[in-house]
Amino acid sequence: MRVFEEPAVSEHNLGLLPAPAAPEWEPLEPGRARPVAAGTTPTNAPVVTDGSHRLVLRPGRTAVLAVPLGWDQSLQAQLDARLPAGAPDPGGINVEVVTPLLGTSAVPLAEGSADRPADWRTPGVRGGRLRTGAQSQVVAYAHRDSYDSTLTSASLAGVHHVLVRWAAGDAAGAQLRGVRVAATLTLRTTGEPGGGVPAYTPSTLPAPEAGSRLVDGTLPEPAPQGPDARPPAAADDDSVVPLGGRGLAVAALATGLAVVGLLWLRRRRG
Repeated sequence: MRVFEEPAVSEHNLGLLPAPAAPEWEPLEPGRARPVAAGTTPTNAPVVTDGSHRLVLRPGRTAVLAVPLGWDQSLQAQLDARLPAGAPDPGGINVEVVTPLLGTSAVPLAEGSADRPADWRTPGVRGGRLRTGAQSQVVAYAHRDSYDSTLTSASLAGVHHVLVRWAAGDAAGAQLRGVRVAATLTLRTTGEPGGGVPAYTPSTLPAPEAGSRLVDGTLPEPAPQGPDARPPAAADDDSVVPLGGRGLAVAALATGLAVVGLLWLRRRRG
């Protein structure tokens, strides 16, 4: 089992961290797409940067890309494709931004929403152009006091994941096997780290940052202390990094193949 604990934040700084407003969608124009071999889960998703990326969509499958996201930043993701006539369940193609805490971070842009981009469209059974996407909330420590799960999920800097799902619906297996659709996923990070960056107290624990990747155990271990301290255990064993203090912990299988739990750790204020 693997555990990550966040260092404590200065008590004085806690009251100064702002709760940002929800970001607004800004139009995205796809550029020249770079081919990418998407992962199938957050544990094997390749880390990419802003820009357009070429994916292959298949019914009943999920394509996953990883994107570093720091404090005070949010992510836009837009999917463009042309579906063939008879493509199964064209309305079942969705884009989702998943945070390091494995929750969805989303500004509501659903069908019928006043904030839904005017150029998003879903083709019918005759096929045609598809455009859809997702907008994450701003990553902010202050979101931890919210009762909205799409906000509390967006409360830790680190590698986020963009999931493109195509639900198979009721289509038969034979109908799905030959369907492969080229698509372009355009990503844009907005915002810069500023007043929302937590002031962590001095600690041997690694502070979360844009490149922190919790789901596969690649975060650095706390530094050993004392003359008899032993180096951190290897990533493929069953040991657990000791817990303590106030912060977030994420527990995952040592193999990095699945996440088995999330744990809030909070110490009472002295």
